[in-house]
Amino acid sequence: MSFLPLEDLNPTLTDVLAFIDDFSSSECEQSSPPTSSSSGPHAPRDVRRKKSRAAASRRFQHKKKAELLELREQTATLKKRLQELREKKATQKNKPLDEIQKRTVGNTWLSRVELKRDLRLVAEAQNRHLKTLLLRQKHTASAVRHLLQNIAAVVHVEEGLRTPHPAAAGFGRFVPSLDDAIYSELASRVGDQVYSQ
Repeated sequence: MSFLPLEDLNPTLTDVLAFIDDFSSSECEQSSPPTSSSSGPHAPRDVRRKKSRAAASRRFQHKKKAELLELREQTATLKKRLQELREKKATQKNKPLDEIQKRTVGNTWLSRVELKRDLRLVAEAQNRHLKTLLLRQKHTASAVRHLLQNIAAVVHVEEGLRTPHPAAAGFGRFVPSLDDAIYSELASRVGDQVYSQ
């Protein structure tokens, strides 16, 4: 809903009142029989109504014409502004950068390059660290595997030595304990492998 300015309100109000008067008078004329006093060609009331209608119609036409002219002016102004903006955009595309703009663009690109370089250096350092950890893990896994193989071999040898030979049954107390010798040999080999890697 839009509101009219005060200067446009009075003619509009007059138009509305003229319409209401016209409508109510036509109802009265239809409901009441014609009288001899209003039987003249143009009664004063009808003349006033016609003048009021004509004035309202003229005001309405003037108002519409003023609105149309105002819209045409706005259209011309907006077209002119659009043309200016298009020309400005076209000249800016062809216009070389000034020194401040060049420095700004250069600094922006330089900061982006430095950021990418720093990120790459951090990623490379993390990659080297992870490779070192992987190599240590491989060496540890290899040492544990070798140790487990040696333990399995020792267990098999120990089981074989626990069962006494039938001929040596009488010499049990003179046979030295091989357990100590086997474990010390195993410990020295594993220690040498771990320290060499």
